Amino acid sequence: MSFLAELIKIKGELDEIQNVEDINQQTTTYNENIIKLETLYSDFENILKNKVLLNKKNIKITYDTEMLTKLKNNLEKVSENFQKEQTPESLTQGRFLGQYLSISQEFISESKLENKNSWKNFCKKKYNKEALYELEQRIIKTPKNNENLEKFKQKYIIFSELMTKNDLSEEDFSSLEKCSQSLNEIRSNFEENYHEDVKIFLNELNKNNFVTIDLLTDEVKKFINENNFENTFVIKRNNQ
Repeated sequence: MSFLAELIKIKGELDEIQNVEDINQQTTTYNENIIKLETLYSDFENILKNKVLLNKKNIKITYDTEMLTKLKNNLEKVSENFQKEQTPESLTQGRFLGQYLSISQEFISESKLENKNSWKNFCKKKYNKEALYELEQRIIKTPKNNENLEKFKQKYIIFSELMTKNDLSEEDFSSLEKCSQSLNEIRSNFEENYHEDVKIFLNELNKNNFVTIDLLTDEVKKFINENNFENTFVIKRNNQ
Protein backbone atom coordinates (compact mmCIF):
# COMPACT_ATOMS: atom_id res chain seq x y z
CA MET A 1 0.00 0.00 0.00
CA SER A 2 1.38 3.44 -0.96
CA PHE A 3 2.13 6.08 1.66
CA LEU A 4 -0.75 8.27 0.50
CA ALA A 5 -3.13 5.31 0.47
CA GLU A 6 -2.21 4.51 4.07
CA LEU A 7 -2.91 8.09 5.13
CA ILE A 8 -6.31 8.01 3.44
CA LYS A 9 -7.13 4.68 5.10
CA ILE A 10 -6.22 6.00 8.56
CA LYS A 11 -8.14 9.20 7.96
CA GLY A 12 -11.21 7.14 7.03
CA GLU A 13 -10.91 5.09 10.23
CA LEU A 14 -10.60 8.24 12.31
CA ASP A 15 -13.67 9.74 10.62
CA GLU A 16 -15.74 6.90 12.07
CA ILE A 17 -14.77 7.68 15.68
CA GLN A 18 -14.11 11.43 15.63
CA ASN A 19 -16.57 12.22 18.43
CA VAL A 20 -13.59 12.59 20.79
CA GLU A 21 -11.77 15.95 20.66
CA ASP A 22 -8.19 14.69 20.32
CA ILE A 23 -9.22 12.14 17.70
CA ASN A 24 -10.98 14.91 15.79
CA GLN A 25 -7.75 16.92 15.82
CA GLN A 26 -5.83 13.93 14.47
CA THR A 27 -8.40 13.53 11.70
CA THR A 28 -8.00 17.19 10.76
CA THR A 29 -4.22 16.87 10.66
CA TYR A 30 -4.35 13.78 8.49
CA ASN A 31 -6.92 15.37 6.20
CA GLU A 32 -4.86 18.54 5.73
CA ASN A 33 -1.78 16.55 4.71
CA ILE A 34 -3.78 14.24 2.46
CA ILE A 35 -5.18 17.25 0.60
CA LYS A 36 -1.68 18.70 0.17
CA LEU A 37 -0.25 15.40 -1.07
CA GLU A 38 -3.18 14.69 -3.40
CA THR A 39 -2.78 18.14 -4.95
CA LEU A 40 0.93 17.52 -5.51
CA TYR A 41 0.33 14.07 -6.95
CA SER A 42 -2.23 15.53 -9.35
CA ASP A 43 0.30 18.13 -10.51
CA PHE A 44 3.00 15.47 -10.90
CA GLU A 45 0.67 13.30 -12.98
CA ASN A 46 -0.19 16.24 -15.24
CA ILE A 47 3.49 17.13 -15.73
CA LEU A 48 4.30 13.53 -16.58
CA LYS A 49 1.37 13.26 -19.00
CA ASN A 50 2.53 16.36 -20.88
CA LYS A 51 6.12 15.10 -20.89
CA VAL A 52 5.04 11.80 -22.45
CA LEU A 53 3.06 13.62 -25.15
CA LEU A 54 5.97 15.94 -25.93
CA ASN A 55 8.47 13.07 -26.02
CA LYS A 56 6.29 11.23 -28.52
CA LYS A 57 6.89 14.16 -30.85
CA ASN A 58 10.66 13.99 -30.20
CA ILE A 59 10.53 17.04 -27.96
CA LYS A 60 13.04 16.37 -25.22
CA ILE A 61 12.28 17.66 -21.74
CA THR A 62 14.94 18.06 -19.07
CA TYR A 63 13.99 18.32 -15.40
CA ASP A 64 16.13 19.11 -12.37
CA THR A 65 17.39 15.64 -11.36
CA GLU A 66 19.00 16.98 -8.16
CA MET A 67 15.65 18.32 -7.04
CA LEU A 68 13.98 15.01 -7.89
CA THR A 69 16.52 13.17 -5.73
CA LYS A 70 15.77 15.49 -2.79
CA LEU A 71 12.05 14.89 -3.25
CA LYS A 72 12.52 11.14 -3.25
CA ASN A 73 14.77 11.17 -0.18
CA ASN A 74 12.45 13.41 1.86
CA LEU A 75 9.36 11.40 1.01
CA GLU A 76 11.12 8.18 1.92
CA LYS A 77 12.00 9.68 5.32
CA VAL A 78 8.40 10.79 5.90
CA SER A 79 7.13 7.33 4.98
CA GLU A 80 9.77 5.66 7.15
CA ASN A 81 8.83 7.73 10.21
CA PHE A 82 5.14 7.12 9.60
CA GLN A 83 5.63 3.35 9.32
CA LYS A 84 7.27 3.32 12.75
CA GLU A 85 4.46 5.24 14.43
CA GLN A 86 1.28 6.13 12.60
CA THR A 87 0.49 9.43 14.31
CA PRO A 88 0.13 13.05 13.17
CA GLU A 89 3.36 13.86 15.00
CA SER A 90 5.36 11.30 13.02
CA LEU A 91 4.35 12.97 9.77
CA THR A 92 6.19 16.16 10.65
CA GLN A 93 9.10 14.50 12.45
CA GLY A 94 12.45 15.87 11.25
CA ARG A 95 10.78 18.45 9.00
CA PHE A 96 11.01 16.03 6.06
CA LEU A 97 7.37 16.54 5.09
CA GLY A 98 7.75 20.33 5.09
CA GLN A 99 10.87 20.07 2.93
CA TYR A 100 9.12 17.67 0.59
CA LEU A 101 6.14 19.99 0.18
CA SER A 102 8.36 23.04 -0.35
CA ILE A 103 10.67 21.37 -2.89
CA SER A 104 7.66 19.86 -4.66
CA GLN A 105 6.11 23.28 -5.23
CA GLU A 106 9.37 24.60 -6.65
CA PHE A 107 9.86 21.54 -8.85
CA ILE A 108 6.27 21.65 -10.13
CA SER A 109 6.55 25.35 -10.97
CA GLU A 110 9.83 24.88 -12.87
CA SER A 111 8.66 21.73 -14.65
CA LYS A 112 5.39 23.30 -15.78
CA LEU A 113 7.38 26.21 -17.19
CA GLU A 114 9.76 23.81 -18.94
CA ASN A 115 6.84 21.93 -20.51
CA LYS A 116 5.13 25.16 -21.51
CA ASN A 117 8.25 26.64 -23.14
CA SER A 118 8.99 23.39 -24.98
CA TRP A 119 5.45 23.29 -26.35
CA LYS A 120 5.59 26.97 -27.31
CA ASN A 121 8.88 26.47 -29.18
CA PHE A 122 7.40 23.45 -30.95
CA CYS A 123 4.45 25.60 -32.07
CA LYS A 124 6.80 28.28 -33.38
CA LYS A 125 8.62 25.71 -35.48
CA LYS A 126 5.34 24.75 -37.11
CA TYR A 127 4.67 28.37 -38.04
CA ASN A 128 7.90 30.40 -37.86
CA LYS A 129 7.00 33.57 -39.75
CA GLU A 130 5.64 36.93 -38.55
CA ALA A 131 3.15 37.32 -35.75
CA LEU A 132 -0.22 38.79 -36.70
CA TYR A 133 0.59 42.35 -35.58
CA GLU A 134 3.86 42.31 -37.57
CA LEU A 135 2.09 41.08 -40.68
CA GLU A 136 -0.58 43.77 -40.36
CA GLN A 137 2.11 46.45 -40.28
CA ARG A 138 4.13 44.99 -43.12
CA ILE A 139 1.64 43.83 -45.69
CA ILE A 140 0.37 46.13 -48.44
CA LYS A 141 -3.39 46.47 -48.06
CA THR A 142 -4.63 45.44 -51.50
CA PRO A 143 -8.12 43.88 -51.70
CA LYS A 144 -6.62 40.43 -52.16
CA ASN A 145 -4.21 40.90 -49.27
CA ASN A 146 -7.01 42.20 -47.06
CA GLU A 147 -9.04 39.11 -47.85
CA ASN A 148 -6.10 36.86 -46.99
CA LEU A 149 -5.42 38.88 -43.85
CA GLU A 150 -8.92 38.17 -42.54
CA LYS A 151 -8.42 34.45 -43.14
CA PHE A 152 -5.03 34.65 -41.48
CA LYS A 153 -6.47 36.39 -38.40
CA GLN A 154 -9.01 33.62 -37.83
CA LYS A 155 -6.33 30.93 -37.92
CA TYR A 156 -3.81 32.94 -35.92
CA ILE A 157 -6.27 33.35 -33.05
CA ILE A 158 -6.54 29.55 -32.85
CA PHE A 159 -2.75 29.24 -33.12
CA SER A 160 -2.20 31.75 -30.28
CA GLU A 161 -4.65 29.90 -28.03
CA LEU A 162 -2.88 26.61 -28.73
CA MET A 163 0.53 28.13 -27.93
CA THR A 164 -0.60 29.22 -24.46
CA LYS A 165 -2.07 25.85 -23.44
CA ASN A 166 -0.76 24.27 -20.25
CA ASP A 167 -2.60 20.95 -20.24
CA LEU A 168 -1.90 19.16 -23.52
CA SER A 169 -3.72 16.38 -25.34
CA GLU A 170 -3.27 14.40 -28.55
CA GLU A 171 -5.99 16.56 -30.06
CA ASP A 172 -3.86 19.68 -29.49
CA PHE A 173 -1.07 18.27 -31.64
CA SER A 174 -3.55 17.46 -34.38
CA SER A 175 -5.11 20.92 -34.16
CA LEU A 176 -1.67 22.54 -34.27
CA GLU A 177 -0.74 20.58 -37.39
CA LYS A 178 -3.89 21.68 -39.25
CA CYS A 179 -3.74 25.26 -38.02
CA SER A 180 -0.04 25.81 -38.81
CA GLN A 181 -0.51 24.26 -42.25
CA SER A 182 -3.33 26.72 -42.96
CA LEU A 183 -1.27 29.65 -41.67
CA ASN A 184 1.69 28.79 -43.87
CA GLU A 185 -0.55 28.33 -46.88
CA ILE A 186 -2.39 31.63 -46.35
CA ARG A 187 0.89 33.44 -45.68
CA SER A 188 2.25 32.27 -49.03
CA ASN A 189 -0.75 33.78 -50.82
CA PHE A 190 0.01 37.38 -49.83
CA GLU A 191 1.14 39.61 -52.68
CA GLU A 192 4.36 41.41 -51.79
CA ASN A 193 6.47 41.86 -54.93
CA TYR A 194 5.19 45.27 -55.99
CA HIS A 195 7.08 48.06 -57.67
CA GLU A 196 8.38 50.65 -55.22
CA ASP A 197 6.01 53.30 -56.64
CA VAL A 198 3.06 51.00 -55.94
CA LYS A 199 4.22 50.35 -52.40
CA ILE A 200 4.48 54.07 -51.69
CA PHE A 201 1.08 54.73 -53.29
CA LEU A 202 -0.70 52.01 -51.29
CA ASN A 203 1.04 52.77 -48.02
CA GLU A 204 0.11 56.45 -48.27
CA LEU A 205 -3.43 55.55 -49.22
CA ASN A 206 -3.83 53.18 -46.28
CA LYS A 207 -2.23 55.66 -43.92
CA ASN A 208 -4.15 58.81 -44.92
CA ASN A 209 -7.07 57.49 -46.99
CA PHE A 210 -5.88 59.68 -49.87
CA VAL A 211 -2.77 60.34 -51.98
CA THR A 212 -1.53 63.33 -53.93
CA ILE A 213 -1.62 63.10 -57.71
CA ASP A 214 2.17 63.12 -58.01
CA LEU A 215 2.15 59.51 -56.73
CA LEU A 216 0.06 58.41 -59.69
CA THR A 217 3.06 57.19 -61.71
CA ASP A 218 3.03 54.90 -64.73
CA GLU A 219 3.76 51.90 -62.51
CA VAL A 220 0.83 52.81 -60.25
CA LYS A 221 -1.49 53.21 -63.25
CA LYS A 222 -0.34 49.83 -64.53
CA PHE A 223 -1.07 48.28 -61.12
CA ILE A 224 -4.56 49.83 -61.10
CA ASN A 225 -5.36 48.55 -64.59
CA GLU A 226 -4.00 45.03 -64.00
CA ASN A 227 -6.10 44.65 -60.84
CA ASN A 228 -9.25 46.28 -62.29
CA PHE A 229 -9.16 49.04 -59.69
CA GLU A 230 -10.30 51.77 -62.09
CA ASN A 231 -13.54 52.23 -60.17
CA THR A 232 -11.93 51.73 -56.76
CA PHE A 233 -9.85 54.92 -56.76
CA VAL A 234 -11.06 58.39 -57.71
CA ILE A 235 -9.47 61.81 -58.17
CA LYS A 236 -10.99 64.61 -56.12
CA ARG A 237 -10.20 68.28 -55.70
CA ASN A 238 -8.60 69.23 -52.42
CA ASN A 239 -10.88 71.88 -50.94
CA GLN A 240 -8.40 73.04 -48.35
